[in-house]
Amino acid sequence: TVQNCTTPATPGVISGNATVCSGSSNTYNITAVSGATSYTWTLPGGWSGTSTTTSIAATAGLNSGNITVTANNACGSSAAQTKSITVNTVPVPPGTISGNTAVCVASSNTYSITAVPGATSYTWTLPPGWSGSSSSTSIITTASSSSGNITVTANNTCGSSAAQTKTVTVNVIPAT
Repeated sequence: TVQNCTTPATPGVISGNATVCSGSSNTYNITAVSGATSYTWTLPGGWSGTSTTTSIAATAGLNSGNITVTANNACGSSAAQTKSITVNTVPVPPGTISGNTAVCVASSNTYSITAVPGATSYTWTLPPGWSGSSSSTSIITTASSSSGNITVTANNTCGSSAAQTKTVTVNVIPAT
């Protein structure tokens, strides 16, 4: 008896996010392949997750790379379907904040940092009563009578960095 044995066709397009955050859980799917009895998924280095079905839940590591899947049966395995994945991480903390450490009440002062790779915005926090707002690498402030800390974090879709801090002392005008 001769039986005709054919390997499954290559799976279709892998659905799921092409850009992910390190440590995030992501699901990738394919449509079932006729004649396939199992599937073999391969993830980028440092990722975790296993599956022999048309879907895999994967936890992203630090490495970008390719997710591949093959359809299998008793006759062999198909060619691999591949999806390229980019992994983003939380930005590193900003460097030193430049600007005056001693200021006068009601004075206008500019504080700035060097751009952080991968950051899409910045969050500035000022001492009590100070005014000014910015989501960029610099901020123009107006000092109140309160001394304190100016802090800044770098942000992206994966989260916010640790804060960089600068202590500022406010000098008040002497009484007459």
